Amino acid sequence: MKKIKIQNLIKYLALVIVILGIQNISYSQTIDAEEDSSAVNTVKEEDVELRTIVVTGTRTEKKLKDTPVRTEVLTGERIETSGAKNLYEIFDKGLMPGVMVNTSCTNCNFSEIRMQGLEGGYSLVLFDGLPVFSALAGVYGLRQVNVANIERIEVVKGASSALYGSSALGGVINVITKEPEKDKPIISASFTKGFYDNDETAYDADATVGLREGDVAFILTGSRHHNDYVLTNDDLFTDKIEQDLYNFSAKTHVYLFNDKHRLTLIGRALHEYRRGGYTGTKSRMIDTDEDGTEDTEVFYNAIDDSLDEDAEHITTDRWEWGAGYKAELPAGSLFKLNWIQTFHKRDATNGARPFHSEEDAFMIDLLYSHPVMKNNTVTFGGNYKEEDLEQIINYEKDKESKSKIISGFLQDEWEIIPDLDLVIGARYDNVFDSSLHEDSAVSPRAALKYSFLNDFVVRASYGWGFKVPTLFAEDLHLCSAAPTVEVPDNLESEKSVSYNAGIAYYGKRFTCDLNVFRTDIKDKINLVFVDGYSYDAVFVNAGEAYTQGFELSATLRMLDSLNLNASYTYTQAKFKDKQLESGDDGYGDSDNLLRVPDMTATLGLEHKYSKFGLMTSANCRYVGRQNVQRDMLVYEAGDDDVENGTANAGDEVTGDPIAHIDHTDGYFVFDAKISKDFRHDHWTYSVFAGCDNLFDEVQDTIYTAETEDSAAYIYAPLTGRYIYAGIKMTH
Repeated sequence: MKKIKIQNLIKYLALVIVILGIQNISYSQTIDAEEDSSAVNTVKEEDVELRTIVVTGTRTEKKLKDTPVRTEVLTGERIETSGAKNLYEIFDKGLMPGVMVNTSCTNCNFSEIRMQGLEGGYSLVLFDGLPVFSALAGVYGLRQVNVANIERIEVVKGASSALYGSSALGGVINVITKEPEKDKPIISASFTKGFYDNDETAYDADATVGLREGDVAFILTGSRHHNDYVLTNDDLFTDKIEQDLYNFSAKTHVYLFNDKHRLTLIGRALHEYRRGGYTGTKSRMIDTDEDGTEDTEVFYNAIDDSLDEDAEHITTDRWEWGAGYKAELPAGSLFKLNWIQTFHKRDATNGARPFHSEEDAFMIDLLYSHPVMKNNTVTFGGNYKEEDLEQIINYEKDKESKSKIISGFLQDEWEIIPDLDLVIGARYDNVFDSSLHEDSAVSPRAALKYSFLNDFVVRASYGWGFKVPTLFAEDLHLCSAAPTVEVPDNLESEKSVSYNAGIAYYGKRFTCDLNVFRTDIKDKINLVFVDGYSYDAVFVNAGEAYTQGFELSATLRMLDSLNLNASYTYTQAKFKDKQLESGDDGYGDSDNLLRVPDMTATLGLEHKYSKFGLMTSANCRYVGRQNVQRDMLVYEAGDDDVENGTANAGDEVTGDPIAHIDHTDGYFVFDAKISKDFRHDHWTYSVFAGCDNLFDEVQDTIYTAETEDSAAYIYAPLTGRYIYAGIKMTH
């Protein structure tokens, strides 16, 4: 992998700061009285941002600065400035401290979100407060969510099971979509075209229309994405898969009784085709004269054959529909009732192993909140969820998987004295009629917030988490074939305890947030692959594990139009005992949780010329060393570095293959973007251009399953420089 010296990094960043600073000073010296007024308004806008209403931390509306449960917000404006096109890219660019994504397969680009050192199955993704992503949908779902309709993203880290149930041990990501307002129609359309260094191309197109007339409002969004498969090195295996994606969503509101009551209908649909694997030429013998003898050799490209052992083809169709009712009742009470249904179908092949899956799930969610006296708000509710999964693996129907969960929660928000708030609550979950694992648990939670000196806020939280095995098990290197999984009778549900404590400063031009965290997990569930049985894998309890560390983030508005965003996260993630199970899938002789960087850091600059409609941005992120499973690289038998888990990337020697844990290198990635706005009447036309991975940072790995690494050995970017340009119009 290409190296970037620290001295060069400092030079690049200093040059960007100097250039933008000089431009900003020059512009500031020439502004007139009208622009002075605009500058004052800019500061006021920042105050408004601190008054943003958030809902994820307590499921009740709170100002961002006042919420007792630490909530981080990523605005739609910053997402657009970054150039991210989907949910995966938002977190891959490091826009949210302590949240990162991993790609875990070159043949299918399986990806997952990680928070505070915990892998994807521990983070719950919500859309407008509802958990529509199951384990099956989440495998490729991050790259299937277009950003065109995202208003903001709210993130709450740590065990959130007291509000959201199983699968929320690591935290919650709530994607809030746009809402049309009176006299503010939403009309936008954009097109982006991009190129990789090897001439592979990609494009994105989207359009959104939203309008409210009287008591009826609607918003429609459609998007189309395509990218060619990308070959970065000479191994002829894809480093980025080919992808064709169509997305459509619709939402309608009917308002009643002076907007105090609202009926909602929603619908979403997507179709995606992706393929990856070996792109070279192969040959096989076929019978041309139908005499029963294979007598003719034919040549073909492996990636074109869905049943070739080195190719992977995946077709996904997904539909969601639902309805909701919201009522603002007298005395400040709030009532919400939502129903959501999801149908997900996937047809795939992996290593010549056909796989068909159909998932049908629905959920009913109820919430009621009521003020008690002047300083208390009591919230209670619950939900009921059913999930059914049918799979046909390698032409054989697997046993049907199903699960039912009924839950209830109670929460009290208490303003003890001015500036001191306490939130306490608990949730009861009962997993029953399940083909995998039945259990029940009570998960309490508490959070405390104290404000002082107007701009300082101290927060602390404590919560329990609860997790059972999901119906669908997606391993890192069986990305479409869906292993048949055995659940032993003695399997225990995971339990966790999470602690977060920190202090935040909210100034008009400078904000800073420091948070310390720790999560302890008991009976952590691992998926272990075995040979010689009627199933491929088995769930096991791997013992106790923990993650701990701290996050530091800051935002500085320098002068009037130059913003700086910076963050640093340190994480330690370990098992309390070394993992030595037979067929341990790479955990042997190591107590590290895999794919957790020891540190991540970001630095971003945004410069806006309001007068000329110009915007420039630059972003750098550093991802530190990780412990990653590496099976196929050849090492000397008995090598001490392999046995004690300290082998480093590139330490190749002769000998027999030994599965081990590789301690990878860290890496830097730079992104940049520039845009220009043209205004005419009520329309804004924007032209933009940018470059992701400006300095072409690429993991130096060759994927040939017979001799070296597998398609799952990924810890850094697989594709290099990506240059793009586009146009957008907005009303």
